[in-house]
Amino acid sequence: MAIDGVKIIDSDQGYDIYNEVVGRYRDGDHVANIIKDILDEEKDYCQTDFFTEIYWTAVAYSLWKIGHLPNDVKEKALNVIAKGPHEFWLEIDSKALKQRQKVLDKLALQLKSENPKPLKVRKSKTKREPYFKAGDVLAVKVDKEYG
Repeated sequence: MAIDGVKIIDSDQGYDIYNEVVGRYRDGDHVANIIKDILDEEKDYCQTDFFTEIYWTAVAYSLWKIGHLPNDVKEKALNVIAKGPHEFWLEIDSKALKQRQKVLDKLALQLKSENPKPLKVRKSKTKREPYFKAGDVLAVKVDKEYG
């Protein structure tokens, strides 16, 4: 997993969570289904305390961004934020711990207020469909070899 910075969505995990929540919301999926599905993935994402921090902050931020942050998710995220950033941030960069703390403080303030400009559901009547279906095989030729 890649960590590109200290922001909430600066990791592969945070990016995946944000894209799933926001993408499904914009496609018109019911919010209750999105929340249930993302919370059902907790055990997959929360393998360590470090990843638990990333998971809960990304989930809370994503749901806040669409304007549908449940109180239980908000409280869980605020509890994780109150613990402060995990010390693993120091292994990424010597300044990352302080920078992450600033990001967490900003997120805590956001979560305690309503989002004044939540994302909107697409008005389009056509639903986005993936290019490929389950079971499709894709071959790519690179320098006379297929993969």
